Amino acid sequence: MKCSVIREIDSLDRIARSGGKLNCSVVQGLDLRQVSLPWKELDCNGAIFLGCRFPAEVSVCDLMDKGALIFPE
Repeated sequence: MKCSVIREIDSLDRIARSGGKLNCSVVQGLDLRQVSLPWKELDCNGAIFLGCRFPAEVSVCDLMDKGALIFPE
């Protein structure tokens, strides 16, 4: 996916308000275990997760299959 605009998401509040749409977003250093998101339906094509922690039930491979890039801590 080519993104003409990239959104920076730097707080759990902004993640919660995203409504499950993280496409073309950069999420950095957040503990995502603390926020409730529709992970199975999450739109994350073009998203970049830098140093984030994910809930145990979230498959990082599934997020990557949806088009996300993930750089671990």
